[in-house]
Amino acid sequence: AEEYIIKIKDSIFDLVLNLSDEELKKEQKKVLEHLPEVMNSLLNSILSSEEAGKITEMFQLDLSIKCLNSGLTQRLQGINTISNLISMTTRREIVEKNIALQQGNNQSAMS
Repeated sequence: AEEYIIKIKDSIFDLVLNLSDEELKKEQKKVLEHLPEVMNSLLNSILSSEEAGKITEMFQLDLSIKCLNSGLTQRLQGINTISNLISMTTRREIVEKNIALQQGNNQSAMS
């Protein structure tokens, strides 16, 4: 199953990232927004959450760059996706720092 899921991921990512500007315009925004979510769920079945998330985020960044090089609507979508990824990464870093601080406080309290 793992081999097939990787092939599916590669095929879908290649297909989307090789769309022409005209084909990209025709794609529905909702499809492009939900694709990373669906692919992340699929990848989570064979990879760790962290690894699946990294692959999905890289795809989103690649797609955002492609959108930035396309028409106005796609540029806005690309900017929005990059902004969302930055916010998500910032939130994740804050949570990780808070967890590390709590673990440090818990160890100090135990001493």
